[in-house]
Amino acid sequence: MNKKYDVFISHASEDKNDLVRELSNELRKRGYRVWYDEFTLTVGDGLRKSIDYGISNSRYGIVILSKSFFGKGWPNYELDGLVQLNLESFGKILPIWHNLNQNDVSDYSPSLSNILAISTEGLDISTIANNLERKIGEFEYSVNQNGEILCSLDKKNVGLERLKAGFQIIKSIQTDELINPTLSNSRYEKIIYPYSKNYNSHEFQYWQNEPGELRLIRHIIYDLDNEEILDSKNSILKNDGCHLISKSEFIRKSEGPIKIVCDVVATNCFIGIFEDGYDYVEFDTKSRIDYFNHIFILPKSPEFQKITAYANDELLIPEENFGTIIYNHVVQPVIPKSKLRYSLINKKIRK
Repeated sequence: MNKKYDVFISHASEDKNDLVRELSNELRKRGYRVWYDEFTLTVGDGLRKSIDYGISNSRYGIVILSKSFFGKGWPNYELDGLVQLNLESFGKILPIWHNLNQNDVSDYSPSLSNILAISTEGLDISTIANNLERKIGEFEYSVNQNGEILCSLDKKNVGLERLKAGFQIIKSIQTDELINPTLSNSRYEKIIYPYSKNYNSHEFQYWQNEPGELRLIRHIIYDLDNEEILDSKNSILKNDGCHLISKSEFIRKSEGPIKIVCDVVATNCFIGIFEDGYDYVEFDTKSRIDYFNHIFILPKSPEFQKITAYANDELLIPEENFGTIIYNHVVQPVIPKSKLRYSLINKKIRK
């Protein structure tokens, strides 16, 4: 579920001027959505209620523990409520010890002192933010000119659009191979980095204009780091000859990227090329793709010799390899909401 804020900050009002305001501004400067004004705690406030409410509206909760925080008169069971919330939403609550040591925290709540925390002692605001970012940020992947996948050294803010999507599309390769004027094979290979540990299913959809043979060969999920097939349960949700929906449920074995591979056989994917002399594939991307590659493979035979391919208005130059004609087009990166239109024109029919 998408949250309205990346973090909320719960704190005593006495700590606003010397820590909280500056920390909030630093996190905002780095692009994070921060909510803290509604969570300034005063005498009589319910700690559990305040933090619970903040957690429901934010991805993470930062709690500034200080002598002022402990001096508000809350009973120990409310402080232990913070520990319980951390157990219920493990890793979502991030304590910061401000001018405290472990003995100070232990005196108020022994169980609270056992939660891994950041101490402000000897650290400037930038360093504290760096430490928080290792938790609230995400790794960012990129693809170099050689097609190799690179991972950022540190976690960072990846932007609201990617968080809403739930994953980063690192690399997407689509290959359409025309076997004859009616039969084609399509292969989709996508490498993504999920932002949630609970990402454990993928739905694949494929369409063709007229009813015909439409067959899924495979829908497989790989752990990219290990190049290992993940245990999965595949099911066909729909296949009426025009629209195919396949769903794969799996168990992730690492927190790294996953690779999704789908192969489909279709009977009329590009039949229009030989009937009308023209066909196209269009993509309207809603999110950024760091590396997109579309490949058309045609047999090197007379009936395919007159076909030319375009990416939007750009003429694609074919290559010949082992008796095939290959059109290969790379876009790096694909900007969100941009359109890619691949046209195949049979000049033997269309003058």
